[in-house]
Amino acid sequence: MRNLIITILLFGSFGVFGQRLLLEMPYDPTQTNTGPNRSHFGHMVISLGYNSLDQAAELEGRNFWNSANFNIGGRYIRKLGSRWAWSNDFLFNFFSFEFDADHLDPDDFGLAFDKINRYGRAVASFEYAPGIRFSIQKRRGNIIGRYLEVQGLGGLILQRNEYYRGENAQGKNANYTEVFSENSPFYYGGVLRLGLNRVSLYARYIANDIIRLDRGLILYGLELDLY
Repeated sequence: MRNLIITILLFGSFGVFGQRLLLEMPYDPTQTNTGPNRSHFGHMVISLGYNSLDQAAELEGRNFWNSANFNIGGRYIRKLGSRWAWSNDFLFNFFSFEFDADHLDPDDFGLAFDKINRYGRAVASFEYAPGIRFSIQKRRGNIIGRYLEVQGLGGLILQRNEYYRGENAQGKNANYTEVFSENSPFYYGGVLRLGLNRVSLYARYIANDIIRLDRGLILYGLELDLY
């Protein structure tokens, strides 16, 4: 899992430097003081959010980092008119979900622990999300100004881990990680985004089960759209 994260971050770094070399196809030669009216490819997108863990009684957000979602990738935007734009996101995602371990019985997991101190599940995936963006102000449908965006999403899960931190009778701690794949490797859902220039708030809904909860998930977060 650590090697996968390092690899994706390296690719993201190359994308930041390489995006200036990408071709921008003219859409409308008319220039305004709100930015170029053209299609954009090579945007780098980075976001950090909180997973809505109150959807399941057995879930508890011990702290932000153990119950967060992190996304990094690229974005293509094509203006469709004075207020509308077509957007496409290509993202690598990392989801972390921590459970309330106080009531868990180590025997239920077949572990040689007397007590489980931490228990959670983590997911790494690749996601594609096409959508339509509506700008409140005319000629600002690309990334400039205030906008509302609705996207559908489809994802491919690259890896799923289940992790434990347990304590034995002598008070010694031990960590244990296991890869699980009972659920489908694909997921789907939608995104609602409210943005201002290059900063936006989003709510991401995953409709099918990705971490053995028999339910969907809602993720909230803050996103930056970088050149």
